[in-house]
Amino acid sequence: MTEQTKPIGAITNAKCEVASLLSYPQSNETVNPKKRTSKKERHQHAVGELPHNVHKLMKVIKKIGYVADTITETDLLEGTPTKFLRLIHYMLFHLTRTFTQDFLVAKHHVSLDTQYLPDAKFYRQFSLIMLDAFGYRVAMSGDQFFQAGYSERKIILALDLYDFIKETKSSLKRDAQLTAVDNGPYASDVPNIKYEVINHRKGEATKIEFSMNSTLQQSKITVVSKTDVPKGVIQSHRFNEGVFERNLASKGPIADTSSVYSLRRHHDETERKKRRKEERAAKKQQRQSEVIQEEGTDTARDTVKSSQQQTFAPQVVDEPIAQEQAPEEQYALLEQMLKDFANQIELKMESVETGVDARLKDCQSQYSTLEQKIAFTQSLNHQNAMQTTTIGSVLAGDQ
Repeated sequence: MTEQTKPIGAITNAKCEVASLLSYPQSNETVNPKKRTSKKERHQHAVGELPHNVHKLMKVIKKIGYVADTITETDLLEGTPTKFLRLIHYMLFHLTRTFTQDFLVAKHHVSLDTQYLPDAKFYRQFSLIMLDAFGYRVAMSGDQFFQAGYSERKIILALDLYDFIKETKSSLKRDAQLTAVDNGPYASDVPNIKYEVINHRKGEATKIEFSMNSTLQQSKITVVSKTDVPKGVIQSHRFNEGVFERNLASKGPIADTSSVYSLRRHHDETERKKRRKEERAAKKQQRQSEVIQEEGTDTARDTVKSSQQQTFAPQVVDEPIAQEQAPEEQYALLEQMLKDFANQIELKMESVETGVDARLKDCQSQYSTLEQKIAFTQSLNHQNAMQTTTIGSVLAGDQ
């Protein structure tokens, strides 16, 4: 049978084989011999096992802690494009910093602005990233991806992307550790720091050794020993009450020669700060009261001076009018001043009496209220006593 007389079924099968070859390269050399592909992982996501692939993708979503959107099995089976697009976006740029920064940006020069592209441009750029970084040719076009359906292809695409990210992260971590071991410090260069922590509640002192390797980014904490200490001991030197009081009263920091961490030192600092704060507040309040008193004294003094100036201004000896003033006029002026003074005192006394009367009325009302409450309480007590007596008599009769 020649090529012109091939049946339609054979042509269809050939197209399917070509599509499968484009979707899943059978060897590393067919696409890019320099790129490392995940052939083993992709064979685990076989076409035709839709329920199994849905279950695997749901496990992956739960494992990576994907909370940007809610994805259900129904969304996966229907092939909802928005759900898959958000999942791909999250895995590329937010799943792990090692993959995004050290692999995409540093090695393949992928711009972080890619995550802000429109949907169609983002999917096109994503296809190029998959082809360039992993030698993986995405089988779906943009029109197919943004349509409902094609669920199994979308699921396998998401699973393959996760496998690539996981392999890449492990490879980068392994390479970094090998490089760090080759260039790492000697054992003597690793800093070792020793601490002694006292637990006063349990009465024990724990010696801890902390070693840190900055090159390998590893740290180790080892408990060296534990010893019992008296619960009354708070610091390594003897406690002196006089020294403690002087330290609290001093303005400088408290000197503590203890070689271990001390709760007493922390307590002393706290008490000193609290006492200094209270002293500052008391001094501030005292200054404010003094200022108020000075302002009141100055106001009264100015009032007296102004009244004296207004009253005795015409009585200047140097003026001829004052010399010509008769004694009767002076007596009349003095009498008027005394009347004004008496009127002022009378007004003040009236205001004081009004305030006292109001206070007395308030006290009387409170007293009457208390009497009512006492009477009501006594009546309640009497009723309770009567009820208790009645209940006791009834119980005695029943017996």
